[in-house]
Amino acid sequence: KDMALLQKYRMSVNEVFVLKGIAILLIILHNFSHRLPGTVQENQHFFLAERFDQMVSVLTNGGPNLLINLLSHYGHYGVAIFVFLCGYGLAIKYTRETTDISFAAFSLKHAKKLWLLMLPLLLPHFLFMCIKKASYFSDHIGDLLMMTTFTSGFNPDPYVFHGPWWFFSLIFQLYIVYYLSVYGRSLKPVIAISIASIMALGMMDGIAYLSRTFVGYMLPFTVGIVFAQKSTYPSYGLALAMLVLFFVCGSNKYLWPFTFTLLPIALMPLERLARHLGRVYSFILFIGVNSAYIFIIHPIVRSSTLDLSETSVLLAYVVYLTASIAAAYYYKRLLFWAKQKITQALAEKKAQRR
Repeated sequence: KDMALLQKYRMSVNEVFVLKGIAILLIILHNFSHRLPGTVQENQHFFLAERFDQMVSVLTNGGPNLLINLLSHYGHYGVAIFVFLCGYGLAIKYTRETTDISFAAFSLKHAKKLWLLMLPLLLPHFLFMCIKKASYFSDHIGDLLMMTTFTSGFNPDPYVFHGPWWFFSLIFQLYIVYYLSVYGRSLKPVIAISIASIMALGMMDGIAYLSRTFVGYMLPFTVGIVFAQKSTYPSYGLALAMLVLFFVCGSNKYLWPFTFTLLPIALMPLERLARHLGRVYSFILFIGVNSAYIFIIHPIVRSSTLDLSETSVLLAYVVYLTASIAAAYYYKRLLFWAKQKITQALAEKKAQRR
C-alpha cells in the first residue's frame, strides 16, 4: 500500500489550511520579491526561456540572493495551489449536499463572499484615487465595474488596482464553470473543457490574456475536482516525481502550462511532514485559516513597505510579512464585527415592524 503511487485518501480541513498557508506565503513573498531590482522574473502569464535560464544560472552559482530569486521566479505558483484547492473544496462540499441549488443562488452565494472581502478596501481606494486625480473616475470607472462584476480577467489590457486582485475574477469564473459543467453531472464536461483550454493556450498568441481567465487554470482546477471525487492522494514517491517534472516542464514553452498542475500535486504531502515541526506547523495553519484576508490586504502593505528594501532587504521582508499578517487579522475581526452589527440592526428593524 505504501508503495502505491496513488492512495485512497481525502484531505482533512487542517491539511487544506496548511496548503493554503504555504500558498499564501508563496504569493505574498513573491509579490514583494519580484519588485526588488535584479531579481529573476516569473513565467506566469507568458513564457520566456531566458527567465528560466537566468534561474538555472542562479541555482548553479548560488549566492546570498538565492531564496529571493526562488520566490521571485516560482512564488506565483501559490495561485495554482489555491485553484487546485478551490476545485477540491467545491467537489467535497457539493457532493455532500443533498439539496439542489439554483444557478442564481449559487452565483450570488459565492459573489457575496468575494464582495465581502474586496469591496470594503476596493471602494475607499477608488474614491481616494478620484480625490487625488480628477480624471481618475472617468479613466477607470470601467475597470472598477469589471472588477466588481468579476469580469476583469476578460479585459485584454486590464487595469488592476492592487495587482493580485485579478484573482477574484479568475476564481469566480471557476465557480461558474464548476456549476455549469460539474454540479450534478459527470466529470466528462469539465475534463473536455480542460483539454480545450490546454489546446487554446498552446495555439493562440494571446496567452498572457488567456492565462488571467479560467482558461489558464482549468487543468489544476479539474485535477483538484478529480482528486476529491476519487479520494486520491499522492505517495511521497509520486510527489517527488511531480516535483522533478515541474522543474523539467518549466524549461519548455509547450510543457510549461502543465507546471501549474504538477506543483500542487507535489506539495500535497507537505502537511504530513509539517506536523512534526511544532510551532512552525501552528504558524502555517494560522496563516492558512486567515489566507483570504492576508491575500486581500497584503498589496496595500507591500506598497507601504517596499521602500524599506533600500535600507535593509531583511528588515523590509520582516516588516512586510508581520504587518500583512497583523493587518489581515484585524481586518477579519473588523469585517466580522461589522457583519454582526448589520445583522443585529436588520433583526431589530424587522422586530419593530412586527
